[in-house]
Amino acid sequence: MKNKLFLQNLLLFLFPLLIPITILGTLSLMITQHYIQGEMNKATQNVFNQIDRNVESIFNEMNSLKMKFGSPEVLYRLEEILRTQKLTLENLRLMEAVQNDMNVPVYSVHLRICQ
Repeated sequence: MKNKLFLQNLLLFLFPLLIPITILGTLSLMITQHYIQGEMNKATQNVFNQIDRNVESIFNEMNSLKMKFGSPEVLYRLEEILRTQKLTLENLRLMEAVQNDMNVPVYSVHLRICQ
């Protein structure tokens, strides 16, 4: 009898307390999930923008390199160096000039990516 009365009183007092706790818990979960989703979307958008800028700068550098090395004379001489595998003084100077021209954009892109 005492156990039954205790259980009835417990349910009588506990049930009205559980309703607001359940509602508040559900609302807090929904609000937290909405906030976290918004923050994730912002972070994703920032990363996407950074990747877009980096890819665009890489393509711009590739275009400038294409303009520098797009000359048939330079390409023919580089191909000749690779084919014969012999370095003359003139070929060595050409290789150093090409290497210097290629290193500048690579270093600048690397610095922009690392920032």
